[in-house]
Amino acid sequence: MRYLIIRLTSLGSVAMSVPLISSLSRRYTDDEFVYVARKDLADLFHGMPNVRYVRFTPSHNSSSLTRSGELCAMVSGLHAIRRFDAVVDLQGDTTTFLTRCWCLTHGVKSYCISRTDAIHRWAYIQSSGKASQPPAMADSYAAALRSAGFTIDDDFTALDINTQAAEFINERFGNGVGERWIGIAPFAKSATNTLPFRTTKGIIQYFSEQPNTRVFLFGAGVVESEMLNQWSSIYDNVVSVAGMLSLGSELELMRRLSGMICMDSANQHLASLVALKVITIWGGTTPENGFLAWKQDKNMCLEPRRNIPCRPCALNGNNKCAKKTYECLGLYSVAQILQHYNEAYNLPK
Repeated sequence: MRYLIIRLTSLGSVAMSVPLISSLSRRYTDDEFVYVARKDLADLFHGMPNVRYVRFTPSHNSSSLTRSGELCAMVSGLHAIRRFDAVVDLQGDTTTFLTRCWCLTHGVKSYCISRTDAIHRWAYIQSSGKASQPPAMADSYAAALRSAGFTIDDDFTALDINTQAAEFINERFGNGVGERWIGIAPFAKSATNTLPFRTTKGIIQYFSEQPNTRVFLFGAGVVESEMLNQWSSIYDNVVSVAGMLSLGSELELMRRLSGMICMDSANQHLASLVALKVITIWGGTTPENGFLAWKQDKNMCLEPRRNIPCRPCALNGNNKCAKKTYECLGLYSVAQILQHYNEAYNLPK
């Protein structure tokens, strides 16, 4: 049997599905699973021999309808090579709708993630967290896969070690013996989930001054890379890996870390795939809306300690604050974050 699984965006959303795809890979060894997404994310499925990753690259600045047609054409080509028995749409939007319709007209069974869950998450945001709590995103994925007849377990702990990537990390940074490696990922796609620069600098400075400690800064994008590189040049024992590593190497570096501080961003989901427990700092979003990474500890999440009526204000974060104050992020002091870090990792204060 051959199955098509679609989750186009984003890196974090694809990463949240990996533990479930791992379950399929282990349970249905004679079947083939073709996973389609928009970025080069094949390393997320390392160690899953019956999972084939296919990258979907739409035309630049194309409309939703154009992207839908291009996706449908790509799926049609894959189907012509070898027939799909079913498609499971974990995206569930207008871009994937045409593909599901095409599959149905060609005798391919189609299953889709619940739109009710998406509406539930939207309602939770609109009520600023006063509505009932929606299901975790991983549970929504699992429900869609179960509707297709699959049995899903939650036994996933970590991706298999990528030997080639692990050797590269050894060559580039050493084996870390006698050192404590700490990761810091202060950025996110949205401004309402990005830690203020002054706070980030204070955290970096603190760890850079600790004995036998090396700090690795994670990020993506031109602006982020420039800022992280600047901080790494200012402070001792600080290395920016933004734009330097392949996804597989980045995962293997995270596997070596003693601890990590990150925002509600893709980094928390990547860390969860190598069993790294992380401190996640939440601004305009909240873990209660279903986007806490796989088996991450809710007690390690850092949220504002006092009520902010407008929070949460977004599902995945906003680039603008309605109040223009970013109050939720301004409540985090360097001392508070470091205290939370030490308590979470059982370190002396």
